[in-house]
Amino acid sequence: QSLLQCLKFVSIPLDEKKDDPQAIFESLNDKGIPLSASELLCNFLFKPLIDDRNNSHEMLHIEKWLKSIKEVGGDDQFEYYLRNLFSIDQKKMIGKGRRIYTFFKLNNKNLSKEQAHYYLNDISDCVKLFNHITNPIGNPHPNDDLNNVIIKIKQTNMDSSTPFLMAILKAIKNQSI
Repeated sequence: QSLLQCLKFVSIPLDEKKDDPQAIFESLNDKGIPLSASELLCNFLFKPLIDDRNNSHEMLHIEKWLKSIKEVGGDDQFEYYLRNLFSIDQKKMIGKGRRIYTFFKLNNKNLSKEQAHYYLNDISDCVKLFNHITNPIGNPHPNDDLNNVIIKIKQTNMDSSTPFLMAILKAIKNQSI
C-alpha cells in the first residue's frame, strides 16, 4: 500500500524534431545515483532498435546485452570489457567509467539500426575472446600454443595489451590473419 501511495509516474511528451530523448534520459537519471557507463551505453544502443510492434529489442537485450554482462562476470567487469573492446585500433586506452560512454557516443552520433545491431553482435561475439585473455587458465583458448602465449602475457600484468590481444584473436576468429 505504501509503495502505491509513494510511487509517482512522470510522462514527458517529446517533440521528435526539437527534443533529444537521449539527453533528457541522461539528465533525468543523473539527479540520483549516477548511471554507469554500461547503463548509458545500453540506452543509447537500444534507442534505434526499439520497435513496439514485435518487441525484438527485448530479446536482443536478453540474448546479447545481459548475457554478455553475465559471461564477463558482472557490471564492473563488463565496463572493463567495453573499455578494452572500444580501445581496439585506438592510439591509447579510452578512459574509465562514463568516459567509455562519452567516447562511444561521440564516435556514433547518428547511430542507425544496422550499426546498433553490429555493435551488439560485436559486444556479444568478443566476450569469449576477452575471457580467454583475462582468464586463460579458467577459459583457455582452443589453440594450446596460443593459450600458452596468452598465459605468459597475462603473467606480465600488462593489462594495456588486452585491446591488442583482442584484435589479434578477433582477426584469427574472422580468418583475416
